[in-house]
Amino acid sequence: MDRIIEKKNRITKKQLFIIITGLVFVIFVLYLVFRDNSKKINVERDKISIATVTNDLYKDYIIVNGIVQPGGVFYLESSENGCQVEEILKDEGSMVNADDIIVRFKSNNLTQEVSNQQNTNARTTNELVQARLSLQKQKLDSDNQILEGRHTLRKYEKEFENADFLYNMKPRAITRNEYEVAKENYELQREKLRILLENIKQDSLSQTINISNLERDIRRMEESMRRMYERLDNLNFKAPVSGQLASLSLQLGQTLNSGTRIGQINILDSYRLQAEVDEYYIQRIVHGLTGECEFGGRTYNCRIAKIYPEVKSGKFTIDMEFHNSVPPNLRIGQSSRIQVELGEPVTALLVPRGPFFQQTGGQWIFVLDETQGIASKRMIRTSRQNPQFYEITEGLQVGEKVITSSYEYFSNAEKLIIK
Repeated sequence: MDRIIEKKNRITKKQLFIIITGLVFVIFVLYLVFRDNSKKINVERDKISIATVTNDLYKDYIIVNGIVQPGGVFYLESSENGCQVEEILKDEGSMVNADDIIVRFKSNNLTQEVSNQQNTNARTTNELVQARLSLQKQKLDSDNQILEGRHTLRKYEKEFENADFLYNMKPRAITRNEYEVAKENYELQREKLRILLENIKQDSLSQTINISNLERDIRRMEESMRRMYERLDNLNFKAPVSGQLASLSLQLGQTLNSGTRIGQINILDSYRLQAEVDEYYIQRIVHGLTGECEFGGRTYNCRIAKIYPEVKSGKFTIDMEFHNSVPPNLRIGQSSRIQVELGEPVTALLVPRGPFFQQTGGQWIFVLDETQGIASKRMIRTSRQNPQFYEITEGLQVGEKVITSSYEYFSNAEKLIIK
């Protein structure tokens, strides 16, 4: 018998085409999904700086430039209004002792004031002398009037006593009218003497007050004259302290007003270092922090003595005083680099300082894979920094290679191909 042979299923050409097309599409999609889409830039190795991440001792310090300043400064100001420079006796830079005459001034107005005041003093003094003489004469006249008044009173008193005796006799020796006249004369004279004494008292009090006022005026004028003589003496402008005359901005014949700054004296019994610090450290700079500086090849210790509160152009100023010893032969204006210690040394993950920080702000860095010759962008976290290193707290491991040179031309790239 014939046997039915079953037909085998075969893939047709059309089906094969569809399968191949689907596989190609899947492969293409997978390529698009998993391919490296990061932006790459070719970089020549000799044009970048590569550093190694280390775990080492981190010294927390900053370097500032200290300028030698005198321990104290005394500013010189003119004290007389309208004074004129007559003679300059000391030059800038010269050493002066207290009370040395630096410059002589003249003031026609002050000379005239002194002359007028002297005339006023003379007139007032003469008035006082005349008032005292008048008071003495008045006292003599008053004493004479009192003597006469009391003498007359005693006379009328005796007459009244006699009249009273005679009037009260039995029989009466005088008339009532005679008695009344004697009585009235006595009482009248007694009242006159009372009024005389009161007038003398008031006149004496008035004269005494006048003399007291004149004496007070003279004392006041004498004090005024004393101040004027001091002003005259101050025209010979003297050094208030000993030191170095650092500046003297005067010209012969120059006219000045009171309070005009004319120069300064540097007090050289001590010295200080003045430095400007970036405001980034304003919270960490405190009184008492120590530092080291170098003069003449020797290292000297210093510490922060004063912090100025004002910030200008992103910087603030500090004063540091020498501790234990002072360098010899210092000169005002000398400079020295000061290493200011901000804290104790600690072990930390470190990356050498470099220009990359300017573009990244310490938020990311390019990490180099030496085997592939590719540097990839990686997020990091930085903490403190000193003049040599940045402290890394997250994102890097010891021994990794990083690029520390400037990222100015490839800061937008994700990867760098090193050639």
